[in-house]
Amino acid sequence: MNRSEKLGKMALPFAAIAALLLCPALALAENQKLFLSEGEAVMMAFQNNRAFAVQKYNPLINRQAEEVAYSSFDPLFSGKATLSKSRADYPGPAKSDEKSLAVTSSLEKKTPDGLTLAAEGSATVAEKLSSIRFGASASQPLMRGRGEEANLYEVRMAGLDTSISEYEVRALAQSTAFSAVEAYWNHHFAAKSVAIYEESLRLARQNEDETALRIEAGKTASVELVTAKAETALCAQDLIDAQSALEKARIALIRVISPKAEDPFSTEINSTDEPARADGGEGALLTRIENAKTLRPEANQARIALKKGDLRVAKTKNGLLPRLDFFLSLGKSGY
Repeated sequence: MNRSEKLGKMALPFAAIAALLLCPALALAENQKLFLSEGEAVMMAFQNNRAFAVQKYNPLINRQAEEVAYSSFDPLFSGKATLSKSRADYPGPAKSDEKSLAVTSSLEKKTPDGLTLAAEGSATVAEKLSSIRFGASASQPLMRGRGEEANLYEVRMAGLDTSISEYEVRALAQSTAFSAVEAYWNHHFAAKSVAIYEESLRLARQNEDETALRIEAGKTASVELVTAKAETALCAQDLIDAQSALEKARIALIRVISPKAEDPFSTEINSTDEPARADGGEGALLTRIENAKTLRPEANQARIALKKGDLRVAKTKNGLLPRLDFFLSLGKSGY
């Protein structure tokens, strides 16, 4: 198993670390030294990632839009009451005052199939004459506007948008976890390389000193000292390169975890974890490939994009049909 596969396996379990965002951030000591484990590095990467802090609310926003779209199928009730008074003037001292109360109400419900049901009632109460009326109606599109494909278009599109936003958050979480794990182990291995090259330089200088003593004692030709000094210079150059790589890895890790400090880029990081031996094998690799086909966010986003295209095609086809409705209206009035 190569190193990239190991990093991928190590990063996936940490995608769930977002649940630890409420944990307190790691505090730095006064000497700006940070002792960091792999899990703590991932946790700090999530805590201090502003893009993730904002994007994790997108599914909630899209879910609200989904509920708003589905609210068009909620029952719609309306009512109105009117109190009036009229006065009729007749010749002479006689006057006629008449009061009346009119109340109307209606209830309408639309179903995903396109059927619209409505019921209404009205009543008028006056001193001389009162009336009451009840009515019910039903309307069903037979061609355009019929079926769930036409009427649930907005709801389903909003639901797919919610799913896409969830996969976007999952992709960002995996990317954040992977970046933290990769930066952590790059820094860890760079520190180990510095230690190795420091030991190599120490041995090269020791060999140079011993060669000088042997030449002084007449046991070795003086030309051997040139070779020893060249080896020392080469080890010193390798150590400088390793220290430069360690500094680059340290800055890269600091950019990922963003430690809370007055001067974060002066923070010295000491990794506390050691790499564990990964379980490999052809079977494990095939399992990861199958899991990637079904779980990777970008693959699921592509499937959702295809579903959205199918919904648009069905909506367009339905909109090209002629308008033909069946309706039924019943009513009764009484006085």
